Amino acid sequence: MATITKVSRKSGDAYKAVIRLRGSKSFSKTFKLRKHAKAWADRMERDVEASRAYGNAAARKMTLSELIRLYIHYNPNKDKSGISNLAWWKREYGEMKLAEIDRSVVRAALNSLKEEDATHGNGEGKRKSRGYKRSHSTVNRYKSALSSVFEYGREHYDLPENPCRQVKAFPESKGRVRFLSETERKALLKACRKSDWPRLYLMVLMAITTGARQGELLRLCWRDIRFKERRAYVEHTKNGEPRVLPLVEGVITELKTLPRPINHNELIFPSERAPGRPFEFRKHWIEARERAKLENFRFHDLRHTCASYLAQNGATLLEIADVLGHKQLEVTKRYAHLCVDHKQSLIDEVMGRMI
Repeated sequence: MATITKVSRKSGDAYKAVIRLRGSKSFSKTFKLRKHAKAWADRMERDVEASRAYGNAAARKMTLSELIRLYIHYNPNKDKSGISNLAWWKREYGEMKLAEIDRSVVRAALNSLKEEDATHGNGEGKRKSRGYKRSHSTVNRYKSALSSVFEYGREHYDLPENPCRQVKAFPESKGRVRFLSETERKALLKACRKSDWPRLYLMVLMAITTGARQGELLRLCWRDIRFKERRAYVEHTKNGEPRVLPLVEGVITELKTLPRPINHNELIFPSERAPGRPFEFRKHWIEARERAKLENFRFHDLRHTCASYLAQNGATLLEIADVLGHKQLEVTKRYAHLCVDHKQSLIDEVMGRMI
């Protein structure tokens, strides 16, 4: 990693210490005495992070805030949650030089995130506590967002390393699978019909039958609906890739009962006070959930309900992943236990012929 060579000069002999790092340009410093060159080289070797920063001009000059801005400009379709996570890094550590951000900084930041209450915007530029701690999976998403920024910096600005790679992710639970029974589903849809917000029934029906995320549904515009094809086109998703939602006839019927605006760029679920923003339906959702007497049930569990119904009716994990828009099949494996009957039929049909 470090070499020391004797250099002849007019003023006398000197000793040049050269540090070579994988994935980065080498750098050096010359001393009059060999022992001083060796001491400098040993010190730099003991602190790899410092030596890498020393040898890279971009790391010395650029701040994290600047790199995040460049990364988002390079990835204009980055998912909303990823942008939100990067906003936190920018707010808390944006003024730090990239050379100052090592694994100890990243680790301390993640521990801080884990101990703090989860927050959300109040619509006035301020953050409000949700009343509970962030989960390990949520904190890991913050780490993943920052890691993507540093990988971008390595590729485009010759940054020597990604400090996030040196920090272990927090262990994540397999995730719960809470889905509606047939009785619960009927009770919930009936309660939604009685809601003060007339579009709650459509919102919940679409969540159950498409497996779409809440944010994806709230961002749907009339231009995204193809009535003849019975499809909805989601441009921005959590994983950053667009996808298509097949719509059942019941959803199409509900959509046709709604007044269609002249401007097809308007939201399907718009706020009454600010039509350009989605409707805040949390209060109406809680009321419907209580009326249906559902316990331990979140809106996101409607997505689990869709996946569980598919699994119980013979869909493969690959098909479920495609419907839900999962990039990694590992996430979909939580529904594997519901595919047992389908696997039994498959084994009987294929392997049974061999006996």
